[in-house]
Amino acid sequence: MTENRNDLKHEKRKRSKRKLKKLEEENKRLFQKAQRDWLTGIYNRGATEEKINKLLKEGQKGTLFLFDVDDFKQINDVYGHICGDTVLQKIASVLKVMVAATDIVGRVGGDEFVAFITAGLDEKRIKERCCQFEKRLRENDIGDICGRISVTVCGSLCQSADDYRSLVDRADMQLLVEKKRRKKGNRHSITDSLLICQEERTAEKGFLVDLAIIHANLKEPQKPEGALYKDYETFRSIYRFMERRMSRRQESLSVVFFSLTDANGNAPSLRLRSVQVNLLHHIIQKNLRQGDLFTQYTGFQFLVMLSDADEETAEMIANRIHTKFFQEDEAIRENTLLYHSFPLRSNETLRGSFCSDEKE
Repeated sequence: MTENRNDLKHEKRKRSKRKLKKLEEENKRLFQKAQRDWLTGIYNRGATEEKINKLLKEGQKGTLFLFDVDDFKQINDVYGHICGDTVLQKIASVLKVMVAATDIVGRVGGDEFVAFITAGLDEKRIKERCCQFEKRLRENDIGDICGRISVTVCGSLCQSADDYRSLVDRADMQLLVEKKRRKKGNRHSITDSLLICQEERTAEKGFLVDLAIIHANLKEPQKPEGALYKDYETFRSIYRFMERRMSRRQESLSVVFFSLTDANGNAPSLRLRSVQVNLLHHIIQKNLRQGDLFTQYTGFQFLVMLSDADEETAEMIANRIHTKFFQEDEAIRENTLLYHSFPLRSNETLRGSFCSDEKE
């Protein structure tokens, strides 16, 4: 009888240990899940900050790299949030394979990522590493989802008394400077030179210096061939300005709307969309003048603003783009390119021409 009681107690202890072990494993799983970003699977902001601070307190040196997806809002607006989420997931997967297993990779904002690399790097090597990251992300198949994307990367070398926030703040300041430099399109612009000397200027020359800085900021540094491409918000602002202008002047200006569809009038399949949208973007830009403007309205639609173009001219230009698009690749005829052109007139109902190319 005593033996049976001992066996029961032993079995009860074993069951309790198994339950405790399962509970510990579940708690561990939930803790790890709480540290992970729900979308990308890498560390979330809180866990990233906690782990980097822990390493710094232990005396670990390293470099923090801050990543920011350029014009990410436009990706969401044009291609939708599902494509935007896929871009973020692919960026995370690329970063994970580009750093050591002991390094820390996290998503710390909507389109911002952090990588803390413990390998010893000097300033020259940090710049080289930034270029490697940007090149790898640019060349990865991320672009197959929504066309061209770019990521700006800046690195902050760990200094004494640094914590996570001071490292991020320093990298963020570099990121802002780098983005402004790229928008200007010139590493050593006149603006940079003038700003460096701004403290030394006299009161008399100050006004002229301000004018030079403003001019350098406003002027387009390099004029690419063909039409000017802008995001939809900028396009809309220019449209509204031109609408005001035309209420006072007798000018001719037309807008053309291009839309890719399949034979049933639906959006093209994801398989073909990226290639065809990139091709249409290229053809529109190449076949319009520098004074013309265009934007991508959705993931498969473009808007074009033609300066000095009446209805007949707009129709001719739209038809030319339409023809060249289908001449490029016969396989494209699986889809349809529709366009509708209309003259821009102040406070007037839209009217114009409509054309489609039906599947043969």
